[in-house]
Amino acid sequence: MSYFYTLLVFMTISQTFAQLPANMFADSLHAPFYYGVSSGDPDNNSFIIWTHISPPSPDSFTVNIAWEIASDTGFTNIVQNGTAIADSLQTYTVKVEISGLLAGTTYYYRFSDLNANYSVWGRAKTLPTGNIIKTKVAVMSCSSIFSGFFNAYRRLAEREDLQLIIHLGDYIYDYADADEQVRIPTPYPVDCNTREDWIDRHKYYLLDPDLREARRMQTWYAYWDNHDIDSDSLYAKEIFRQWLPIRESAAVQQNYLYRNLSIGNLADVIMMDVESLRAIDTFPNGEYNLLGNTQFEWATQSLKNSNARWRLMGSQKMAGGWYTRGIDQSILNLVPNDGDVFDNSSWDGYFETRNRLFDTLTNYNIDNCLILSGDAHITLALDLVKDPYDSIAYNPTTGYGSVGCEFLPSSISRGNFDEQGVPASISPFFLGITMGANPHHIHMEINQHGYGLIEINEDSIVATPYYSDILTQTNIETAGQKLVMRNGDNHWVRLPTAVQSLQNNIAWEIYPNPATASLFVKIPENLNNSVKLTICDALGREIKKISLNESSEISLDGISSGIYFVNLISENGISTAKVLEVLR
Repeated sequence: MSYFYTLLVFMTISQTFAQLPANMFADSLHAPFYYGVSSGDPDNNSFIIWTHISPPSPDSFTVNIAWEIASDTGFTNIVQNGTAIADSLQTYTVKVEISGLLAGTTYYYRFSDLNANYSVWGRAKTLPTGNIIKTKVAVMSCSSIFSGFFNAYRRLAEREDLQLIIHLGDYIYDYADADEQVRIPTPYPVDCNTREDWIDRHKYYLLDPDLREARRMQTWYAYWDNHDIDSDSLYAKEIFRQWLPIRESAAVQQNYLYRNLSIGNLADVIMMDVESLRAIDTFPNGEYNLLGNTQFEWATQSLKNSNARWRLMGSQKMAGGWYTRGIDQSILNLVPNDGDVFDNSSWDGYFETRNRLFDTLTNYNIDNCLILSGDAHITLALDLVKDPYDSIAYNPTTGYGSVGCEFLPSSISRGNFDEQGVPASISPFFLGITMGANPHHIHMEINQHGYGLIEINEDSIVATPYYSDILTQTNIETAGQKLVMRNGDNHWVRLPTAVQSLQNNIAWEIYPNPATASLFVKIPENLNNSVKLTICDALGREIKKISLNESSEISLDGISSGIYFVNLISENGISTAKVLEVLR
C-alpha cells in the first residue's frame, strides 16, 4: 500500500472532518482494519465474525483476507482458519459464519491481509445447551454519538460475565439532535439520505474506541429501529446489515430481522421487529397489526413452542401501557405526549396487537415472560396487563392479574427528560404524577443513561439498570434499583420502600385550586411534624418551603399567576405531588 493511498484512506476514515470531537479516532495500529472487529448472532455451535478492510488501492474491487479462530488470545491453539473476500458491493465489510464449535465456549478471532497485517483480536461466545442454572445478558438502545460519550459501552466491554448483549435499536442516529450537541464534528454532520451517507455514518460511529471495544469484547444480537433505517430506507437496512455481525439468513436478506435463540433450557430469546412491519397488515377488526401478520404468528407460535424456564421477548418499543389518565392538562403541556398515552408510536398505538399477545400468554398458560424494550430513553419496570385500572382483573398492590413483566433500561446516550428541557428538580413531581396515573408501573427513572443487566436464574430474574455520565469521559458506573421477577409470579416483586408506601397511602389535599391569596393544605394527622412542603415554579425552582401541621394555611404573597408544583416531602424524600394554578 503506497504512502499516498494510505493517507487518502485515513482521510476517508476521518470523514474529511476538519475537527473531530474528543475520543474519536481510528484504530491505526491495526491498519488496514481501522474499524475493529465484532461477533454476533450466536447459537450453540456457531457465530458470525465481522470486520472491514480498507482496500489497498482505489481500483481494488475485491480484497482477499484470512481469518483465524483460537482458544487463546495468543493464537497458539488455532481451532479453525480460512479465507474470505471483501468487495466493493459489501462496502469492503466481511461477515464469516464460523460453525462446528463447542457449545458454551469462549473463542478468540482475528483477521489478516496478504501482507500479514493483523486486525485486533476479538472475543466470541457460543450459546450453552442443556441444564443451565444461570446466565447474564445486557440490553441497551438509543446510542447517539452526538449526544454524549459512550462510557456505558466501555463498561460493557469490561464485563467478563455476559453471555451476549442485545441492542434494541437506534444503534446509530440519522441526524444530530439540536438539543443534544455534546460531541459534534466540524463540519456539521449531514442528515442521512443517500447510500453513501449511511455508510459514512456507520464508519463515523466506529471511530469511537469505546464502541469498538464493546463490539470486540462481547457477542452482539443487534436490531434496528427508526433512526437506524429512517423508517423505510432500503439503503439504510442494507448498510445496517453489512456493518453489524448479523447472520445472513434468507429472511434477513429480505429485511425481516425478527429471529430467536436459546440459552440452554434456561431461556428462549424471541426478538421482534416492531419498526418495519407496522402498517402492512390488519386484524379482522380493521386495526393495524404492529408486527405484521406473519411475524405475529411467528412470535406467538414461538411462545407456545418454548419449553425453557424463561421467555425473553425483545421489542424496540415499549409494550406495556404508559397512560396519561387523570393527569392535569397543564402538566401534559410540559412534556411530550400523544393525548391518552405518552407515545402512540409504541404498542400504545396498537392496542389490538398488545391484547392478542397478552391473550396468548393467558390462554396458553405461558408463564415467565419478560419483554425487554427500548426507545423511550427512560428506565421503566412495569407489569403487563390489558387494563391496569380494572381492579377485578389486576391488583397493583400484589401484581395479581399480570401476565408478564417489562424492563426498559434507559438510553446509552440519547437525551431523556433533563436533556429535553425538563429540570431535574421537577423529576420527583413528574414521577409522582405518572406513577400515580399508571398503577402497573413499579419503578421509573427519567434522567440517567446506561444499559440493563439481566441476571437469569432458575428461580428468578434480576434486572438492574447501570448508569454512566454522558457529558464527560469517566470510568464511574452506578447501579440503579434492582428489580426481581420470581419464577411463576408473572409480575415484579413489589419494592418495599418508604416512598412507595407513602405514595400508596397518603391522602392529602390542597384547596382552593386555582388559588389567589392563600392555599390550604390538609394532611393525615399521623404525619404531623414529619413532612414538609415545597412550592416550585414550572422550571423547578423552589419558591417556598414550610413545615406542615394537620391543616396549614400558606400565604401566596409574592407568587405571580401561573402553574406551580406542590411537593409533599417525607423524611425519606418526595413522596407525592400536586399541580397548583395561581390566579392574580
